[in-house]
Amino acid sequence: MRPQRTFSQSSQKRTRRLLRAGGFTLVEMMVVIIIILALAALLLPALQRAKARAEEARILVEIKQLQLACENFKTTYGAYPPVGIAYPGESGTIRVNRIRAFIQRAFPRYAAPAGTYNSVVNTLAGLTPAESLVFWLGGMPTLNVGRGVEGFSKDPSNPFGTTSIGRITAWAVPTATQRTAPFFEFDTTRLVHRENRSDFWEYIPEGRTTPYAYFRADNYWSAAAGVQGSRTYSTATGFAVPYRTSTGVATDPQVWASPNTFQIICAGVDENFGADATTPRIFPAATGYSAADEDNLTNFAPQGSLGSQRP
Repeated sequence: MRPQRTFSQSSQKRTRRLLRAGGFTLVEMMVVIIIILALAALLLPALQRAKARAEEARILVEIKQLQLACENFKTTYGAYPPVGIAYPGESGTIRVNRIRAFIQRAFPRYAAPAGTYNSVVNTLAGLTPAESLVFWLGGMPTLNVGRGVEGFSKDPSNPFGTTSIGRITAWAVPTATQRTAPFFEFDTTRLVHRENRSDFWEYIPEGRTTPYAYFRADNYWSAAAGVQGSRTYSTATGFAVPYRTSTGVATDPQVWASPNTFQIICAGVDENFGADATTPRIFPAATGYSAADEDNLTNFAPQGSLGSQRP
């Protein structure tokens, strides 16, 4: 008499038959995994490029917004935002006179006592190309409570008057007057002090650590700049300089990209504006570029990075 199979034995055999009929063997599983890994390796660079393009597009949009803010600033005050320090070799007297002339034009009714007036002018003459962009488009920095900017006072005799939030002690007693609105809505989480100055903010692009650099047309060149022949903004990772479009005489406005206006420059993903070259940087020919210039983004090349627009 044949022994009767138990339910568990029968169930186990049926399971094994099903696995042999419709399941994967170990070898087959390994092949599938290898294929998936190969596809991932092929797709990852494409995904990284797509992410980089999206980030680049986002920064270019912000540069366009900053450019529009500068145009609105000029409509209000008669000139584009000035820059204090644009090259270390420039004399303090030249910088101070440049800022003083702007203040007299933009705020003709400014009537601070002589000591305060001179303190304001001297301080603003020391702002870097990164700090100048934020100060003039944003107004007085908020210093006592968090990060931010609060516009200028609407009191025409004291436009640089501060509130209890934004107070630069040497300038003025805090006032409660109405404030102008900033020309640009700065993301306060991206206001930084990269220059180790506690009073004035710089602005970094989203996902980056190097601030935007800003040069007005009268900062494009300097006789004191030696072989470079243009103003520079030095950071820990490179030198921002205004870009030319030809090698002509530096004093000719048409030699420069964005002649008679301004340049806004964002360091690329390498966080480096470029090397301290001894020749002018020519756009779009890329003459004088270092490798670090290639991924820079600017307001005069709105279609993408500088390297992507070579002729």
